[in-house]
Amino acid sequence: MQATTDGGARALVTLKDSSASTEQRFHLGLPANTRLVPADGGYDIVQNGGSGAAFAMGHVDAPWAKDATGKSLHTSYRLEGNTLVQSIETDKNTAYPVVADPKWTWGWVTGTVYFDKNETGHVAADSAFLAVVFAAAPPPFDVYGILNAANISRVAWNAQNDNQCVKIKIPTFQAYEYSGGYCN
Repeated sequence: MQATTDGGARALVTLKDSSASTEQRFHLGLPANTRLVPADGGYDIVQNGGSGAAFAMGHVDAPWAKDATGKSLHTSYRLEGNTLVQSIETDKNTAYPVVADPKWTWGWVTGTVYFDKNETGHVAADSAFLAVVFAAAPPPFDVYGILNAANISRVAWNAQNDNQCVKIKIPTFQAYEYSGGYCN
């Protein structure tokens, strides 16, 4: 296990030869009320909030694996309870050693707030109201607040019309549509 400069951790895995296991297991030891939700080829580490919203407390990046020549190998994750299992596909042309790198970040710095369909409707309406409130703020907060609130409202309205949900990345306040996971 190695700490990274962005508040995360990585665990370099090396398959020394063709007899090495092509499945690597990582027990995550997640806190209560926390689960993994598929996102961007990896997983968001999501914790339920008291108000009904879900907060991404961290992220597991999409997996990668390379052989000794630098050739990318197909690799994927699956969950077995609180254990993340990385499978690496090798064949007779694979040059060893093979290196794979599951990486995850944890903490509010890289957080995401997830809203369900009902909450997405409230976010759409409330964010439009916030844009009006920010108009009274002093510069540069007025422009920053108006633009972010208006964008969040637009994305939330679109998500609602697309029968999806909205998630908001912290601290940038960028809004995105999503489905699955907490979106119900």
